[in-house]
Parts: sequence; structure tokens; C-alpha cells
Amino acid sequence: MDICPVVIVGRVLELIKEKYAGRSESKPNEKEELVAQQMVDCLHGFVTDSLFEDDEALEEIPDSQVSSYSQQLIVDDGGKEVRPKFMDNCSLQRKTEILKLIADHPNWSVSTIQRNGGKEFKHAKYKKRWEEHIKRGGTRFEQWRYIDEYTYGRFVDARKELKCIKESNLKLWAAEAAQSFRDASFKFKASSFWIAKFKEKHSISSRKITKLVSKREVASMESILEAATKFQQTIKRISPQYPSHLVLNTDQVGFMYELTGNRTLSHTGEKLTVACATSPTNLATHSYTCQYVISLAGTIVGDVFLCLQERTARLSETVKKKLFAAPNVTITCSSSGKLTTSLYEYFLDNVILTNVREDFLYIIDSWAGQTNVTSYNDRFDSEDSVSCNLKLIPKKCTSLCQPLDTTFHRQLKYFARAIFAETMMNYSSNLNPADEITTRNNIIRLHSLLHNQFSAPIFVPMIKYCWFSSGLTDEKPLFKSVREACFQFEISESVTCCKEKCKNPRFLKCSHCRDILCFACFFYEFHYHFN
Repeated sequence: MDICPVVIVGRVLELIKEKYAGRSESKPNEKEELVAQQMVDCLHGFVTDSLFEDDEALEEIPDSQVSSYSQQLIVDDGGKEVRPKFMDNCSLQRKTEILKLIADHPNWSVSTIQRNGGKEFKHAKYKKRWEEHIKRGGTRFEQWRYIDEYTYGRFVDARKELKCIKESNLKLWAAEAAQSFRDASFKFKASSFWIAKFKEKHSISSRKITKLVSKREVASMESILEAATKFQQTIKRISPQYPSHLVLNTDQVGFMYELTGNRTLSHTGEKLTVACATSPTNLATHSYTCQYVISLAGTIVGDVFLCLQERTARLSETVKKKLFAAPNVTITCSSSGKLTTSLYEYFLDNVILTNVREDFLYIIDSWAGQTNVTSYNDRFDSEDSVSCNLKLIPKKCTSLCQPLDTTFHRQLKYFARAIFAETMMNYSSNLNPADEITTRNNIIRLHSLLHNQFSAPIFVPMIKYCWFSSGLTDEKPLFKSVREACFQFEISESVTCCKEKCKNPRFLKCSHCRDILCFACFFYEFHYHFN
């Protein structure tokens, strides 16, 4: 006869109502609520312990319920494995050891077995039951747990080798684990529900691949992680010797002249999804470089350094006269849009030397163009100059140890893409050629506004978090992302621009003054805050 816990609990509640009928039914106070909760917990423990005190009771549970009980084994509220109270607490290995002890001493009583290392052996009937468990590969719960652990182990091993994993791989590994049981009554199917629960328990989700590496790098991954850890520990030891605003990190990041997204909403089932760009074979493929300097204090140091792509690798005097006058952008150019050693030295002269007046700790990656010792000896460490403590991030460790790479550049590009998307959606058909965002002057205007917005106090915690995410500090600040700080609005806030006589739809909330602005008032009217 099947026993249903829900029926038992329902009957208990009916008996309680009958016993206390006519008593006060006022709303319970805090202490009464606590006592009631404790009683419910005790009732739950009593019911489960009574119904499932051994595996024989478990064997009577219908298969449909076994699946749900097994989910309790592998999924819990806190993300850790929790063994239900009604589960046999003796592992398969311990059962094997105790049965061997019994086989070696067949005349021992149950109490003698318990005294000699078999305390889990409570009753003589356990012998037959445990032999059956070993024969079929464990109890139902042990079988479910083995499948879970085997599948997760294969997943971890595959990710250590940086292999691409699909849900079909999880199903295959789970099926392999299930086939290892010598138990014809155990039926397992890696259903979509099981896969969803497995991914939820182990915090597994589909991720966009942001970098591809060679098999040689995979083989040396352990040494890379070791080098990264050693570097992080070194910086943590040295950085307290300097004021936080003098612990600096700099790095280049490439931008396409036209930033286009790689995803869009469209009709389900269409065979070809196409999007437009101003110049798909030119502006969307040609790039330029910008470079920031951030400090451990959470500030941006100096101007943003912008290296434009110019065919002649120089800006003529006529072009210079017509350049947009940005107060926070230092401009240079090259034929490729990328920096060279001489351009990096120009950056040192015009950004670092003009903004750093005290001895400082300088963290950079191992790009050859900026590791020339002569470039630093000529500018620092002399009697009349500041001292630069140069620390190079080990090769292949940039993605782990570079503060700008781990957080800042992603936020920067999010902001830039939001601006490009707005022009493509609402402004591209109404602009004069000189107002196109891909022009030289508007690229300068774009990065001037980005630098100004990221210099606001609201982004100080975000820049500090860059140092935590790169493992160079143990301080983990709470911060607002660009989306939260500038592109999320309260229901009560205006849906139009706050500027007088401007009724255009809102675009963002300024990180400095917190005014709500349309795109034209922010970008073309150059909404800039001077410190």
C-alpha cells in the first residue's frame, strides 16, 4: 500500500483544527510565528523519518516520485548538495567494507560488528539489502548522484581543455553513467528538465566565446595560471607602498570607425538576416586605437589618447585647423590606426608626464611597442624626474591580470555601441555628411564625451572593481554599470529631454548632473562637464 506524505500532513491539520476549534484566530505575533515554523519543521522531519527510515520503504515509492526525490539530492536552496533525511547515510564504499568485515567474521553478532568498525550496520537484515545495493550499483539516490557527479566531472575536464560543450554532450555523458549500473529496473533519461536542473545546480550557462587560443596554449594553461597568480600576489604586496592614485594601469583598445552589433531582433524562420551599415567594407572594417590610464583610486588619469587611421600617417595643417577641439583628447595618427613605439613615447610625454608628478607604480602588458626600457630611462628615474616602478604583466596573462581588459573596456564599448545604435536607428537618414558619426571630428567628439562621462564620481566604484576583477586587489566594491547608471530610468522620470523647448525622446541620463537628455542634446550639442 502506497503512503502519501501529503495525505498524512492534511489529516494532522484536520485533527489540530478539531482539537482547538473555537479558540482565538487572531493574527499571530512574531514569537507565535516562530514557534509555528519550528513545529512545521519538526512535523516534516517526523514524517520523512517515519516513512523513509530505510531503503525498503524507498523501494515502494513509485518511479514518478523517485525522480523528484532524487532532484532533492542534487539541487538545494544554497547551491550545495544536501542529503535528504530519509536517505541511507551509508555510502556504497562503506557498505562494501562492512560486508567484507562480516564475510571475514561470519559468527559475529550485530553489536560485535558495530564495535569493530561497522557502526552503520544496525540490523542483520541490512546484509541482504546492502548486497543488493552493491550488485546494482547503489541505492536510487546513489545512482542519481553518481550520474550527476560523473557528468559534472566530464564537464570540468572538458572545460579545463577549453573544449566547446553543448547540451548534447551533457546528455551523452549522463547516459554513459546510467549504463554503468547493473540494474535493469533503473530507467534514466537525460531529459530537458534534468539538463536544466543540472545546469542550475552547477551554475552552467551558455557563454559567448570571446577568445580562441591554440592547443599549445591549452597545454601550457597551468603555467599561465601560475604566472598570473604570482604576478597578482606581487602587485598586492607592492601597491600599498604607493598612494592609490599613483598605482596606474594603461592599455590600448581598438575601435571600428563604425560599430555595428552582431545580433538583431527579426522574424523567426527567416533564412537570411541582413543589417545595414554606412560602409560595410570600409568603416566597419577599418579601426583606430584609443588608450586610457586608470588608477587604483578609481579615477581616469589624463586625457584619452586617440590614434586615428590616416592613409598618409600624418594630419595636414589644414586638417588640424578643422579638428574638433576636445578638451580631454590627445590625438595622433598612423597609417594602420595602431600604435608604434614612437607613438607610445608620444603618449608617455603628453599623457603620463603631464599628469603624474610623484613616484608611481606603472602596470602594462607585454606588448613589444611599450616594453622598451630606453623609453622609460629617458623620461623617468633621473635626479630631476619622478620614479616609475614598471611592472609587466606576463605573456598570455593579460585577460586575467589587466584591469582595463577585465571590466573597463567592455563598459566603454557598451556605451559607444549605444551611441552608434541610436544614430543608425533615428538619425542616419536626416544627417548632413559632416554630421555622420563616422567622420573624423565626430569620432573625436565621441571619445571626448565617453571620457567625460566615465570621469564622473558615479563610475569610481566601477573603475575600482576593475582592479578586483583582475586579481590585483582584494577590495570588491559595489558599482553601477553603464547600463544601470546612464540607460535605466525610473517610472516617474520624464520620457523626453529635459532641455528647454526640446521634446525629443530621452536617450540617456548624464553621469555627472543626472539630467535626462535626448541624443542630439547629448552628442551634437556636446554635453560636456568641466571639473
